[in-house]
Amino acid sequence: MKSLASPSASTSPVAANRQKQMLFDRRYGWVYEQWTDPIEVANMGGRGMFSLVPLTASTLDGTIYMANRAADGIVQAVQNREVILQQLQSKVKECGEFTGRQMKGLGEKTRHQWKALGEKASGSKSSR
Repeated sequence: MKSLASPSASTSPVAANRQKQMLFDRRYGWVYEQWTDPIEVANMGGRGMFSLVPLTASTLDGTIYMANRAADGIVQAVQNREVILQQLQSKVKECGEFTGRQMKGLGEKTRHQWKALGEKASGSKSSR
């Protein structure tokens, strides 16, 4: 909950005085208490106890934020299609060079086995 005791620069001194009030409590009598927004108190469950309202609100805010981020990413991908394709092609090229370097150390028989597996995988993907 926000602390309303220290007024900000935009709050006038009159508004700062209204933020505190005298309340009568059966247990303690008259108490000079800091004023809190009733909506904040309701969302907190009265006395700061566990409440589903703020939990649901924060979960919903997080979900909306993630959906907006995903939508922004999709929009950027559509707008920058050529740049993304170039980046993907360079990554694929790097991966191909990397596996080529690794294969130099392998024996001739193993190299042919890997190539055969690659041809099977590419053949099965293209037949779909």
